[in-house]
Amino acid sequence: MLFCTTLLKCVFVILWLFKFVAAGVVLSLMSESKPPPEPSTVPLGPQTWEEHWWSQITDTPWINYQKFQCEGMNENDQVYNNKEDFTDKMEMTSRIPITDHPIYKERVFTLRKDVQFKGQHGLVSGDKIVVKLVDLGQATASCEVVALQKYTTMFVTSGFMMEDNVKKGVIISLRVPGKPLHKTQKWKDQWRTWGYSDEGQIPKMVDQLAAKVRDYVYDELVVKHGIVHVDLSSLNLPVNANGEFTLIDFGHPSIYHVRRVPTREEFDAWFEQRWRHMWNWVLAPIARSRKKQAQATHRNRNMKRRLPGGES
Repeated sequence: MLFCTTLLKCVFVILWLFKFVAAGVVLSLMSESKPPPEPSTVPLGPQTWEEHWWSQITDTPWINYQKFQCEGMNENDQVYNNKEDFTDKMEMTSRIPITDHPIYKERVFTLRKDVQFKGQHGLVSGDKIVVKLVDLGQATASCEVVALQKYTTMFVTSGFMMEDNVKKGVIISLRVPGKPLHKTQKWKDQWRTWGYSDEGQIPKMVDQLAAKVRDYVYDELVVKHGIVHVDLSSLNLPVNANGEFTLIDFGHPSIYHVRRVPTREEFDAWFEQRWRHMWNWVLAPIARSRKKQAQATHRNRNMKRRLPGGES
């Protein structure tokens, strides 16, 4: 009798240990088979984000990356210093802010309607232009003027101004209609209703804009001009009421020449990763929302099971 009792205890202990070993094997297999998270669902720290921003340029063989180099650099005299002095036209009472971004609000603005400029579009009033002040101590300051003149129809004129006894470069370009997608009323309405969940239109808006930008950058910039615009953030893609966009900010380091025109498949693969990285602030919250939604669905199902007859 004692022998049988001891044997049963041993069998029980062995079965008990086997249960934990089996559970560990199952969990291990599950973790190995689980696909890695999408790049867009992983929040990146500032340093990691910045490193990835650059690696998508430096590690792409068809992009002609040259450190601290850009088309038109070292031409500040030609595009600023030897042009018109705009100091009087740039008085503070004439300036109208067009952004609340802490980096740009002091150096990117529009002007009163009565202030006028003569440029390649003829006479343009102050309310139809955007003024950008640049640091003439940078050799790359001239690159944006060269790029605007060569690759767009937005450029009006350039010159210089004095402010606090400092000489600054002035870029004047046509003001394009629209605002960043995340500041449109359509976006704000969806945010109030759904947040970043799948029911809202925010993911659709982002995808629709991505498709248009992808075609434009490849057809109009890469193929036609041999350049690629890499800074595809919301701030650089103002959209109008019809959802049409204008790509802005052609300064360094947004524009690079290409070593060769990539195939459409090559470009699309690069663009997909670039877009995910630049719009991570949208796509990551979407993923978190899906997780919360799944958890809420699971809780609702558990509550129904606890009710008599599974009734809701």
